[in-house]
Amino acid sequence: MAGVAAELINCKNVDRSYREGVFRSYGADDLAKIEEYICFVSGLSPNTFMDRGNIGEVYDDLFEKYWGETVNIINDNSQAIMGLRDYVVSRLNSDENVNRFFTEELLSHVKGILSSKNRQL
Repeated sequence: MAGVAAELINCKNVDRSYREGVFRSYGADDLAKIEEYICFVSGLSPNTFMDRGNIGEVYDDLFEKYWGETVNIINDNSQAIMGLRDYVVSRLNSDENVNRFFTEELLSHVKGILSSKNRQL
């Protein structure tokens, strides 16, 4: 869910049909996994156990619950996410041969963003 939520980071009040369209186009593989995990998670509690009579309702409730949590995490980290996005895009624009980024490089850049944010607070 984080990938789609990050895609929509600058959008205000995304309606359900638009969000579903993004999932079906950019995140189809992710959506298949999400559906699988939601079905699995539903069986962990008697309050969310899916059966033939409630599958749609339980699925929708769990999807919305996890979507809300994901959006909150993305919003709480939006400055770091957008800073990292801008860094990657700037590197791609400056050197067409750059197609790999190393974890240490990206983490270093995020740490710089976060320390800058903390100094501003």
